[in-house]
Amino acid sequence: MRGKWLVALLVAVLSIAVIGCPSPDDPPEDEVVIDRTLIVEDGAAPVWIDNEYSSFLFVYQEGRGDPGIYYSDLDGNVETVYIGAHNHDYTPSPDGSIVAFSTPNPSGGVLVVFFGTDGFLELGPGKNPAWVDDASLVMTDAEGRLVQFTLEGSETELLANEGSHAAISPDGTRLVYLVNSSTPGLALRYAPLETLDVLEIGDRIGTDIIWAPTNNFVFASQLNPGSLSDVVRVHLALNNNIDTEILGATKPSLNADGTGLFANRVTNGGPIGVTFKDLQNGDRVTITNAINPAAAEGHDALVEQVEGVYFITF
Repeated sequence: MRGKWLVALLVAVLSIAVIGCPSPDDPPEDEVVIDRTLIVEDGAAPVWIDNEYSSFLFVYQEGRGDPGIYYSDLDGNVETVYIGAHNHDYTPSPDGSIVAFSTPNPSGGVLVVFFGTDGFLELGPGKNPAWVDDASLVMTDAEGRLVQFTLEGSETELLANEGSHAAISPDGTRLVYLVNSSTPGLALRYAPLETLDVLEIGDRIGTDIIWAPTNNFVFASQLNPGSLSDVVRVHLALNNNIDTEILGATKPSLNADGTGLFANRVTNGGPIGVTFKDLQNGDRVTITNAINPAAAEGHDALVEQVEGVYFITF
């Protein structure tokens, strides 16, 4: 029960992102002209499919459209990927040809759907899939263990006796994942996939972990009693070698070359919004009335607004 409570706490804090207001050092939006183009009406939670940034996955907002996972290009041409309940952990393969996700069905677990075909695989009970390469992925199985599953041959390898919300480095050689912690939150562990030598590198870490393109550190949210949650940079070194990047924020998204960071703002009230931070010079831009950024190149991103999924640039 304690483990479930800790995960619930993290999810609750991350959910606060929808009621954010700007932090004092955020400039007002009218200092920067932000171009917004509505792509999918009533869409939500966009995820880019590949590094060409020409198509993305999304879901419909609650009460709008059938529950499931959908595809769209930047012209708003929508196709159905999967209709049914799922756990909103959909993640495309590196080459953008497959999507993996989990369902609430205990006997179904993780599904793999091949884009452009009717083909799919059931990988058995599990959740939180993360791709190692185009042919294998890591997931949490029904017993709470971290396993690597190879699509061809359906082989499974045990990576850790406990673990969830795995994230794989862009080069497919390094792994970070969460475990229950004695602190009020979850601890972050790191291991090279070749040796699986484990190092605990942070605590109070949220479930929104992303890798830098350089493969040597990750961004995530971290519980903070003063600001509820901050977006931090976690280095793959000693325990808690962590730099705070954006106070009062969660759900980081990094642009293609790792120079710009988007994140949901998190505070105790006020309008929703996204903060962009230039990691080279520290400049910030406030993007009001938007959440759940999916960064692309430069200052481009998909965001969720009341009307649906927008493409923004500035």
